[in-house]
Amino acid sequence: PYRRADGARRAAEALPALPGRELGGHGSPDPLSRHRIRRLRQADPRPHATGGGLDAACVQGRLPLLRLDANQRGRRRFPHRRGPVPAQLVPDHRAPLPEAGPRTALALVGRAHPARDRGDAGGVARPRLRRDRDRPAGAGLPRLVRITVRHRTSYAFDAPVYLEPHVIRLRPRADGAVRLVDFALEIDPEPAVRTDNLDPEGNVVTRAWFEGRWPRLTIRTHAVVDTLLDNPFRFLVTEPDRPLPYAYAPEFRERLALYRRPPDAAHPAVREMALAAATESQRDPARFPLILAQRIRAAFDRETRPEGPPLAPEATIASGRGACRDLAVLFVACCQAVGLAARFASGYAHSEKADSTELHAWGEVFLRGGGWRGYDPSQGLAVADRHVTVAAAANPRDAAPVTGTFRGDGVTASLAAEIELAARGS
Repeated sequence: PYRRADGARRAAEALPALPGRELGGHGSPDPLSRHRIRRLRQADPRPHATGGGLDAACVQGRLPLLRLDANQRGRRRFPHRRGPVPAQLVPDHRAPLPEAGPRTALALVGRAHPARDRGDAGGVARPRLRRDRDRPAGAGLPRLVRITVRHRTSYAFDAPVYLEPHVIRLRPRADGAVRLVDFALEIDPEPAVRTDNLDPEGNVVTRAWFEGRWPRLTIRTHAVVDTLLDNPFRFLVTEPDRPLPYAYAPEFRERLALYRRPPDAAHPAVREMALAAATESQRDPARFPLILAQRIRAAFDRETRPEGPPLAPEATIASGRGACRDLAVLFVACCQAVGLAARFASGYAHSEKADSTELHAWGEVFLRGGGWRGYDPSQGLAVADRHVTVAAAANPRDAAPVTGTFRGDGVTASLAAEIELAARGS
């Protein structure tokens, strides 16, 4: 028989012998007894009756060790030839254990109150998982902004039509900087078949098939997201010694081929604009996107054009004005003209000053060490916690909120859209 840590006796069990090194120790002439001792400690890892409610166990090397009281310290040795670890009381304010750093998101914390936590049976305080929400305010966590979106899109036809399959891209993208709290999508008329899946570029899309003829099509969404990107410049470029025109490492060239273009393929007007921004940024790939967005913001007037594809970059430069999607396409083309991988993004942008009742568009650039970073040329800033992305693609048509057609002889259609955005910071 072997004695448990709390003083009680336990009958020997018929356990199979295991090699000592499989148990995390340094070998032993009697692996069977070592295995029994380890099993007994794990079956009831309570401290000695005089232990005063100390923490149950800690980890040293690969084998869990008991924390013993002062009377037992230095008197007992375990077969793995390591002595017991001295017990450490965890302060009542629930600070993390010594091995938990200041940025640890999940820490194991024990409490040391014998009367309250151990009870009469001599139990030990139950550890609890400490999460980010338990941190005091200002403890290095990013600011959270909750954005609520209500979006209604209606297509009205002057006669009933056959609705062809439609693709809907209105589900907010969830990533490390955005948490999707709630989302609902309603389609009227009800589709005969409806599926949700990922497109080749990782966007969540809803595909709908319809039966019969209908005089209208209405799509409603309601979304609640938490945005955490209060500082869009919190990243480090891992290849700062690569100036513009940028050349990615070989392992990234094939992966990003869809979002890159040969620099000499750009229109001369686009290359001239990109070169001016590159010169101002001192050919720094990390500074270039923001400087380019600010230059576009200052040089072009903004207009509203509810329907139609974006204009070609050279057409936007010639006109000196454009809708948000026109400026986003121009931004992407200028980034590609200096070797950077870039893509078109669509979604919502909340602003206290500007009108937020329309879908918005901007560009995203891939930077080594920063990943895909958004820049809004319509506002001349880096995308942060006031933008919500629903889709991003190399081709703007693959990021459109709704794609589909209808069949009808001599039928005309009208489009109406309503968007409500509300933001609440914490």
